[in-house]
Amino acid sequence: MRIYKKSVLACIALLASLPAHSFDVPSAAEIQSWAPPEQASMGIAVDKLMPVTLRGGEQAFLVSVSYEQSARNGWAGYLLVRPSLKEARNLEGFGGQYNGIVALGSSDSSQHAVIIGSSYSGQGASESTYTLVSFDGWTVNSLYSASESDNSGNCGEITAEYCKGNSVFINAPTIPAPAGKLALAVTNITYSSPDLEKFEATIKNNVNIVFIDDPRR
Repeated sequence: MRIYKKSVLACIALLASLPAHSFDVPSAAEIQSWAPPEQASMGIAVDKLMPVTLRGGEQAFLVSVSYEQSARNGWAGYLLVRPSLKEARNLEGFGGQYNGIVALGSSDSSQHAVIIGSSYSGQGASESTYTLVSFDGWTVNSLYSASESDNSGNCGEITAEYCKGNSVFINAPTIPAPAGKLALAVTNITYSSPDLEKFEATIKNNVNIVFIDDPRR
């Protein structure tokens, strides 16, 4: 019952944040009833809902969810919800310990592409990947990916492992781009140290501009 109440409250907040005239937003109960049995059995709590436009113009919703009855590396996930079919499906290969959704444009309009991710950890290390995706029916198209890692829980003098890691950020700056292309600014911040408890880390920052086919066209 607690999971259901949390989902209802989350959807109420989402409904309040979206333009009333734009979308027929599915309810928490509908999302749960349309979800695959495997995900529904773990107890679905809705964390965030983002309107997305599928290729061909169909209106759908990407939902980030938490699962109460799951392993430590599997509490977070995503469901693609298609109200026209009254069906929701799990996004395989995404989630784990991360279920954020980042819009490329204004979050009050339907997105043609969004940034989602995956994250896993164990034995003092973690790895995460963030991917710009678009949707063609149930097919998830990966347009660009960037990864980060960290071993700060298993490095230094005791393990004789060098401490190192990085953090990445993907943004869509408003800068000139070739026709039909979308510019992405990919920031990569790296650190390294023989032992984080004894030595200050060396930190470097690098920004690359990459161009991909604009999914909004």
